Amino acid sequence: MEHDEYGTDKKVSEITALSRQTLKKLRMGGNGPHYVKVGRAIRYHLPTVLTWMAQHQRRSTSEIVSVPGDSGNHANPTKARTARRAPTRSAARSSG
Repeated sequence: MEHDEYGTDKKVSEITALSRQTLKKLRMGGNGPHYVKVGRAIRYHLPTVLTWMAQHQRRSTSEIVSVPGDSGNHANPTKARTARRAPTRSAARSSG
């Protein structure tokens, strides 16, 4: 195993053009490239990152392709925020 086969999230961010925060979210959701964690250090196997990227290639935005290891359960942040909002004053008055 060669030392340069593994890279930090910063290196993977440069390769994928994804922010380090996005990579962190993908790790938490289990939807990103596989990684190794030793203590607090996160390392990615760079050939695996390139394979992961190749598996996500699309020809159009409407193309749906099943990607191994991708659950497809991608939360809609707008919907999630809307669901957590407190009822408005007018809604509270009309229900009372």
